[in-house]
Amino acid sequence: MPTRGQKNTKQALARKKVKKTRVPALLRGSSSDAENAVMQDETTPYRVITLLKPARKFTTVDLFCGAGGITEGFRRAGFACQYANDINPWAIETFRANHPGTHADNRPIEQVDAAALCRELNLQPGELDVIVGGPPGQGFSINAPEGFLTDPRNSLFKHYIQFLDEFEPKNFRGEN
Repeated sequence: MPTRGQKNTKQALARKKVKKTRVPALLRGSSSDAENAVMQDETTPYRVITLLKPARKFTTVDLFCGAGGITEGFRRAGFACQYANDINPWAIETFRANHPGTHADNRPIEQVDAAALCRELNLQPGELDVIVGGPPGQGFSINAPEGFLTDPRNSLFKHYIQFLDEFEPKNFRGEN
């Protein structure tokens, strides 16, 4: 049984005035006005906007994907990963557990034919929204050992560039 204070608080919340505000036409698209109405609490000093769902999911390809942290961030932002690649079997196993709908490939990037993959994914150059990936950078570190110039990982970024050339994505995000 609520106390008198709790009851009054619930009643106050129930009576709280909520004002409808309109979303600017640019954000509205062609949806109905009822779908675009945003609720704003008069006591809140800021406005909360619920973004409209895109007409389609944006698509990504994740190279040097590791366990899938970048893909997870993009997934939360509304993107769907079509393909992921990493040489580490433990990382790919984790990626598959976290992103079961994505084709996760566990082989050296040097063995992946970007043109064949583009066809396999049924994509034309320019259709993919984003290529993401983090080619290894250990050989470029100031803490690298003496033989860093001959570290074979130093050339892996070139394969990332081959994917960019083949897919011609609208955007790319590289990190190391």
